[in-house]
Amino acid sequence: MRRLFYCTSVSVVATVLVVGIFGSTANASHKANHVGPGWHYNLNLNAVEKGKTADMTGSDRHTIFVAFSPNSGTVQSRIYLREGEFQVCDGNAFDAAFDCAGNQIATQGATFQLPNNECTDIAGVCNTETGTCETGEFIGNACTTNDDCLADCAIVNPQFTCYEVFIRELGGPCTPLIDTDGDGTADACATLKTCGIEDTSGGTDPNLADPGDAFVCSTESVLLVREKGKPTWDNVTAELTTLCLNTDLDAACDIRVELFDNDFQEVFWEFTNTKLRRAQIRFYPTAGDPCGVKS
Repeated sequence: MRRLFYCTSVSVVATVLVVGIFGSTANASHKANHVGPGWHYNLNLNAVEKGKTADMTGSDRHTIFVAFSPNSGTVQSRIYLREGEFQVCDGNAFDAAFDCAGNQIATQGATFQLPNNECTDIAGVCNTETGTCETGEFIGNACTTNDDCLADCAIVNPQFTCYEVFIRELGGPCTPLIDTDGDGTADACATLKTCGIEDTSGGTDPNLADPGDAFVCSTESVLLVREKGKPTWDNVTAELTTLCLNTDLDAACDIRVELFDNDFQEVFWEFTNTKLRRAQIRFYPTAGDPCGVKS
């Protein structure tokens, strides 16, 4: 696996909230076209003003409780991710986060378990005379063999082997209060972003956010606005099962990695909210269920 080097997307603990709210450069806008009644896993995000105190671990629940802002400010909740069969390990984002084995993995947050969603590799050809990739996702990058030009996942229109993910907003209509692109116009009531943690200084426990840990968030966000009328579905497979990362000095994503890429010691969804009350996420296996996600 190619080692990642983060230039403009990395922040330390003190600035992770800023990255979570304002770090988006691309947003989900592709509508679903085949959400149907077939087998799927439902995950509900319910936003509440007052934190829950009940134990929400070790059950067959399909709901995670996240924060809701009682005023015009923003609040954040983390949903830590673990690889495995679909399961809510810890449905309470207001207290310590536990995995499905009962181990505490963070001082605060919820935990959701889901299968790795394999992404189709994009091959590339290395021109050994020029020492650069001449085809594939990394055209112009330095290389010595074709393996250096291999992309684990396409940046544009990635294809997934195991399942697709769809989301819709529920509850009453909300007025957008979050300006995700800095143009002075609010365009979201809530955002959902995939982030990772990499220990860069030998910290003792990156899951608990030691001072040396590096945080990086995908350049893509899911923007959530509940409008009047019937809720519609968005396909957010890429946004919620990969991280599209900016590793150089420009503002664009230049590499996409799978959710459980081994460069990260921790991955999570960062939910930033103002007035969205509910969201529903559905996971549908691809044709033939090649990865066995129904089990």
